[in-house]
Amino acid sequence: MSLRGSRFIGRCPFHEERTPSFHVDTVRGVFYCFGCGAGGDALTFYRRLTGASFREALQALAERFQVAAPGQGSPGSPVSELLAALDAAAGYYAECLEQPRGASARSYLDRRQVPMAIREVYRLGFAPPDAQGLQDVLSARFGEEILL
Repeated sequence: MSLRGSRFIGRCPFHEERTPSFHVDTVRGVFYCFGCGAGGDALTFYRRLTGASFREALQALAERFQVAAPGQGSPGSPVSELLAALDAAAGYYAECLEQPRGASARSYLDRRQVPMAIREVYRLGFAPPDAQGLQDVLSARFGEEILL
């Protein structure tokens, strides 16, 4: 890569090329390839290069540069506890979808032709009419303040 002003210019890592068409603007913090049209910020670059999810890329870059990932707080912090509670709730609902009581919800998703991959990626679930089950699952792991 060569530096021209505030831009680095080089060959694109996303496609084969002979002449440099890949630009990194250090002022704006973005990249763009005039050859294949790839562009974005550092997270987009990392995700395209590694195939990581948004969350994985955010965590990896935060660790690499020794900064706290946004919305992640340190272990045991209120933010990380809230995120853990939300994750547990999403897991509970996903499990409910697979149980016999989730049959009508599964039938609905089948009628709408929602693929299993989408159901898994977005952690689709079923919320039974009785909220007591979720409360029981979460109250075993989290304090009342987090649940409120």
